[in-house]
Amino acid sequence: MRRFFAPAPLLLGGLLLSGCAPQMDEHIIAEHDAALTGLKGKSVSIAIDPFKPGDPTAIPLYIETLQTKFVQQGYVISDDGKKADLVVMGNYHIQFRPGVKAPSGRTAYDLTLSLVVFDDRHPTKGPVLYKGMVVLTGDCPSMPAVYPYLADALFKDWPGPSGGLHEMKLPMPGFRCRG
Repeated sequence: MRRFFAPAPLLLGGLLLSGCAPQMDEHIIAEHDAALTGLKGKSVSIAIDPFKPGDPTAIPLYIETLQTKFVQQGYVISDDGKKADLVVMGNYHIQFRPGVKAPSGRTAYDLTLSLVVFDDRHPTKGPVLYKGMVVLTGDCPSMPAVYPYLADALFKDWPGPSGGLHEMKLPMPGFRCRG
């Protein structure tokens, strides 16, 4: 698996996407090891690392969303991270974009969901099997409102092509910003 490191401003700076609209453009970057596709049926433990320590109220919803996505991909959920075959670390954050206007003309925010999947079957910390990140730039600063759509984008045709940046459009039925 190739490793990639791109400075956040370089990666996020050029990604301007539609905001609170019935359809969302998403930019996704992901890299994965081919071995990942052969591990369906293995157990997965999911942990979320909040961007700010003070916002844990939605974390159970975020974990449940990711658990559902992994089950749909053929994995089994484990509540015991020490016994799981794979460990998933999720991270999310919202970043204010001063001086950038959203397509609707209001203030812009980057909303990001990133995942790293480790192979935890090794006696030491296992290798990284997947790194993925999806970014939405828009005028809705509500992660709870946008999170399910970010997860949908990240898991569309998962694990997706390895390497590079790709874009997709996903419908957002019933979307309302709760900022």
